[in-house]
Amino acid sequence: MVERVWEVWEVWEVWEVWEVWEVWEVWELWEEITKLMYLRHSSAGLAEIEKVRENSRLY
Repeated sequence: MVERVWEVWEVWEVWEVWEVWEVWEVWELWEEITKLMYLRHSSAGLAEIEKVRENSRLY
């Protein structure tokens, strides 16, 4: 019985770590998205996007 409880406990710990990891990845992705959105809305960001577009037309 004790062994069974121990197995469940170990799985639970791994699961908790996994959940935290998933949330962390989503958070990092969200930060990237918000950064891009901020750049798009700010005038400096618009200038930067235009520069990238101009450069991509050259190739």
